Amino acid sequence: MTGRFVTGGCEKCGTLPRVPQAATLHMWLPIHHSFRKLADELESAGIETAACNADTSHLALALSRGGAASTVHLIRAILSGEELDGGRGLVLAAGEEPSVDHFAEVAPLRVALGRLASGWLLEILREDRLTTWFQPIVNCTGDGSLHGHECLMRAHEADGTLILPGPMMASAGDADLTYQLDLAARRQAVRSAARARLDTKVFINFSPAAIYDPEFCLRSTTSLVEQLGLRPEQVVFEIIEADRPQDINHLRGIVAFYQSRGFQVALDDMGAGYSSLNLIHVLRPDYIKLDRQLVHDVAQHSIKREIAGALIDMAARLRIATIAEGIERPDDFAWVADRGADYVQGFLFARPGPEPVTAVEPRTGASSDRRA
Repeated sequence: MTGRFVTGGCEKCGTLPRVPQAATLHMWLPIHHSFRKLADELESAGIETAACNADTSHLALALSRGGAASTVHLIRAILSGEELDGGRGLVLAAGEEPSVDHFAEVAPLRVALGRLASGWLLEILREDRLTTWFQPIVNCTGDGSLHGHECLMRAHEADGTLILPGPMMASAGDADLTYQLDLAARRQAVRSAARARLDTKVFINFSPAAIYDPEFCLRSTTSLVEQLGLRPEQVVFEIIEADRPQDINHLRGIVAFYQSRGFQVALDDMGAGYSSLNLIHVLRPDYIKLDRQLVHDVAQHSIKREIAGALIDMAARLRIATIAEGIERPDDFAWVADRGADYVQGFLFARPGPEPVTAVEPRTGASSDRRA
């Protein structure tokens, strides 16, 4: 049971699973021990099974939308991570029996449970309640001039309460909705940047792990850029560190797709791991962003200064622009500016907000003989 929420582009990314109001959760456990343990614990908790077959290690539970969350929490507490990954789950409407027609809907048990618990996220995506906040990226000249804005994913509850990205990304990962969330966030960022009439660079985060084939999966995003009048050279797609896939050739294909169409690419969180360094020569990005943990208090820590300085020097030799993230203190800004970073981003200049700022307060501290 699925439904389109984005037309055009990839069917996987643009389709949302439907979780019925009254559902039956079918579970097939990987080994008989797991089956017996779960059946016994559910019985002890007073939860009745709609079906129980020891021969096939199959359990079925009748769930209402209001009671699904507590049952999901209990099952996750009973089973180990390996059992959740090794088991299989299927969510059907109450009274519907599994058949070969449902084969494609069977998922790892972890995902089936995640989808039962992700009703709030599915509603956000169906009702288009994602929004974009902006944080400026500032030139290191100290005069407060802007180079760009990073587009940051946010959402709103039905009552208007703001939702930060962490819970959405965690729920999407559990429910195998990363593809859908990533596509919706990219498209919302493009729409928001166009609506704000930004003439600076526009940095848009994306998850490489949420893209099967760039020629197909990214088509709706790049088409929207053209439709709304943004210039390709104005848009920088930013690779999220935590979501970089192990398949370097796949990531290289995504970067090549963007760059061949006139877009630019940034690598996020440089200095957070060795894998980041290896990606520089493979991908040749247009920007690297120094990790906020590396930049925070860099003026006070000699080891951080050595690492950050080496990254800035390397990027300069390769003609890659550097952005120092997480700037909160004037002395850190002064150090990265004097050391040769090109741009900075952080609370010292502006916090993220629903409207892009057009200027920030000039900051003194960068010397007049900054390194080129």
